[in-house]
Amino acid sequence: MITRAPARPVEGELDRQLWDGLVDTGFHLLDVPEEAGGSGGDLSALAAALDVLAHRGAAVPAAESALAGWLAARAGLRVPAGLALVATGAVRERGPGRLSGTVTVPWGRHADHVVVPVFGEDGPAGVAVVAAGAGRWHTALDVAGEPRDELVLADARATDRASGPDPDELERRGALVRAAQLAGAARGVLDASVRHAGVREQFGRPLAAFQAVKHHLATMAGEVGLMRSAVDSAVLAESTARTDPGVRAEATLAIAAAKAVTSAGAGVVAAAGHQVHGALGYAREHDLGRLTTRLWSWRDEFGDEGRWQDRIAARALAGTRLWHTIAGPVPTRQGEAR
Repeated sequence: MITRAPARPVEGELDRQLWDGLVDTGFHLLDVPEEAGGSGGDLSALAAALDVLAHRGAAVPAAESALAGWLAARAGLRVPAGLALVATGAVRERGPGRLSGTVTVPWGRHADHVVVPVFGEDGPAGVAVVAAGAGRWHTALDVAGEPRDELVLADARATDRASGPDPDELERRGALVRAAQLAGAARGVLDASVRHAGVREQFGRPLAAFQAVKHHLATMAGEVGLMRSAVDSAVLAESTARTDPGVRAEATLAIAAAKAVTSAGAGVVAAAGHQVHGALGYAREHDLGRLTTRLWSWRDEFGDEGRWQDRIAARALAGTRLWHTIAGPVPTRQGEAR
């Protein structure tokens, strides 16, 4: 889909040509069922696409659009036309379809609609769709120069509203798609570092010939392999849980592990990549920063490694089958799992 590195974007700007091409292919609805207006693809295809886009440092709201479509579909709503993005956080419903509150909407300045979780007096109350012009916007950028805008709603009217999944489900889903992006961006840093070390010379020798540089490259390769394995396992577990609710707890654990591993690995890969590139990698014009700053930003979104590690620990300590939680079912001599 992407055959060359895109031109370095202006901070906060959407790569409109790339995004329009993705929309034409149905990417933004890839994981949405056809009956909800989507492409009817599967989670593995979405994760693979997010990995590739992140690897190339693409300036598009790939995960945010996919999450908006998924959340709307989970609530039984049609995905709104135009660019629909998901809000992180929730708003209060003060009356039927009347919403108030402040939420962060990544890439919000480019949105046509926002899909937002709703809370009522008694807790989670569903999902609503609001037009982007229904409230006031405060624009902001993250460390990577991507929009992290705030939408302020004051008794705004929802254009669509339904009961929806628990907010924890959105957090899990968000953690999984961010993990896929982190793995892709980390792979991009590794590939860029290998190329740089192969062509850059110091003291008449390629950087790749020095033991310290080899160590950095090996460290990155190990982290990237671990990150991709964790994401693949989580995608498989979550896909299985769609048709077998009995493994939902295992899928949640796999997602927690994926986000913990990729968030922790992000810092290791970014640091090693900058060590290999030296001062050149810190130059604003260099493509390395487009990837490492995303690693630094994405690792904290939808929960950093500490948050998900705590959840893994709580799950392990709450049960009586600790080894089963760590290693999975143990086959018996008869070949049965126990």
